[in-house]
Amino acid sequence: MKLKKIISDRKSEQWPSWQIVYEWEDIFSNSLNIPISDPDKAEVFIFKVFRRLRMLKLIQWLDFKRNLPAQSIYFVMYTGKSFIYPQIKSTIPAIIDFYLRREDLEEFYIAYQNCECVLISSKEAFQFLKDNGCPLKIYHFPLSISDKYKLTEQSSFKKTIDVLFAGRRNPVLWDYVKRYALLNPDFEYVYQVNIDGKLTYESNKKGVIGDYQSREEYISLIKSAKISFYATPGMDGNEDKTGGFNQVTPRFLELMSAGCLLIGRYPANPDTDFYELNEYCPFVDSYQEFETLLNQYLVMESYPKEKYIKYLNKHYSSVRANQLAEMFR
Repeated sequence: MKLKKIISDRKSEQWPSWQIVYEWEDIFSNSLNIPISDPDKAEVFIFKVFRRLRMLKLIQWLDFKRNLPAQSIYFVMYTGKSFIYPQIKSTIPAIIDFYLRREDLEEFYIAYQNCECVLISSKEAFQFLKDNGCPLKIYHFPLSISDKYKLTEQSSFKKTIDVLFAGRRNPVLWDYVKRYALLNPDFEYVYQVNIDGKLTYESNKKGVIGDYQSREEYISLIKSAKISFYATPGMDGNEDKTGGFNQVTPRFLELMSAGCLLIGRYPANPDTDFYELNEYCPFVDSYQEFETLLNQYLVMESYPKEKYIKYLNKHYSSVRANQLAEMFR
């Protein structure tokens, strides 16, 4: 099997989460020397028509009969349970968020049965599928961070924000921060709010500090933070949303590449073990633990740069591209 192209939704999907995917695609394209292409408009149109006519089984059968080798990789943000365009025979889907429950697995297997193989980003989800007798050919293909954010000895950040909540707020850590602020009136922290569809950041002391819409603005913001927080998406009340899965998201790597000291909430599972969260993001299970660690961080003059550099060198997108090339050599 030889990969010949990357199929990208960059012309149609503009939500901020997709910008990370397009950064991966750019690195893969350069590293593997393959082009980035739009989805085939005719095929997408045919799929939409057959879906509206409720004839997906027929088009899946026709796709199976086509003599087409797998030659394209396609990043899929969420796991589907019905046969749609990315699951065609000539495409290798790389699933980012796998949130299916055990009772959904048969539908998942049927939807992806034409694919020569399926890439699963979460090691927790990968192990879950293996443990449940997945009939599909699956590979663990971890998420990464673009080489454009590579941390080096020459990297230097001006830390103007002591504490930052980047993106979604974990309710337990949010409660700890507000409690700490009540006990320490001079303590300032910055957090994200959604105002009229814009991802805006506010300070508990200064109010709105800016709209950080682009990737460049967001990365600049986290580089200015000394301390930040990281929690896996299914932790502390989001279990129903994620099917109980807690995969490590790219934000963890972004915060490390920005030189942030980290405090976290996450379970022990194959994915958090793979990313070694306990080594770089201490888990806190009480306010006392949180307060002690935050006080230690606030007086620290720097982060462990050498340790971060060594760690991140294992998780850049160019490393994943090499792994992909080995996988399909």
